[in-house]
Amino acid sequence: MSTYLSNDVVKLKCSCASVRRFIKTYLSIQETDYWFRQTLTFKDNRTDEAEAKVYLIRLLDSLRKEFPQMPALFVQERQQRQGIHYHVIFLLFGPQPLPPEDTRAQLKKAIFSRWKSINGGKVHEQANWLTLRGKNLIGLDYLLKGIDPTGKQLTRATHWNGVRLNHILKANAKPVTKKEVSAAFSFVFNRRRVAVGKQTPTERVRYTKDSIQGMKAYLEWTGAAADWKTCKRDIVGKNVSDVDFLAYLNSGAIC
Repeated sequence: MSTYLSNDVVKLKCSCASVRRFIKTYLSIQETDYWFRQTLTFKDNRTDEAEAKVYLIRLLDSLRKEFPQMPALFVQERQQRQGIHYHVIFLLFGPQPLPPEDTRAQLKKAIFSRWKSINGGKVHEQANWLTLRGKNLIGLDYLLKGIDPTGKQLTRATHWNGVRLNHILKANAKPVTKKEVSAAFSFVFNRRRVAVGKQTPTERVRYTKDSIQGMKAYLEWTGAAADWKTCKRDIVGKNVSDVDFLAYLNSGAIC
């Protein structure tokens, strides 16, 4: 896996096969109201992948003791200053003792206190935030924004993504076809106005009308075409036209 610069991240060049496997895993996860996205950063500009991974595993092992039924899906990202951080999806399935937002508050406190302790108190809460999200292509795009699927798989000490408690994910998974994976892959990568692998640091990835068609096609292939209006409302927060939805996607409001 090699790298090149783009916007605020150093793109990680990975094999197309490994990216498609990640997409298949993401798509296979059953929808749940308890879908949380966590950013994990280091105060120091930690650049060693293996060392950073040790900190991440310590956190996940610690959380497993309090939340033994909470699997995690994570992606490594590297900033232009070479510092590493992680995006992690935490999931809970089935009935829970608290509603989603109350669970988020409880989980946020548990994660940050542990991460702060593991890092010797050298992290900022605002840079390590937990949000309540949902499963959609925008979330997948966010996880893969630092990935370029045009590279060759290289032998390396750490992998760019991973899963914890995979047996729980598999127990809450649904079948995913190659067509669905290809549709999601196309939405994330083929929609970009500059060919993947050829962006410069000053060029900005944009959503286009093809992005809208790709998302609609994905919903059709998953049998959820009637949910297009709901999908837009979940992302924007209100009912909007396709034109306004496209403008919203390109406004920088998605984080």
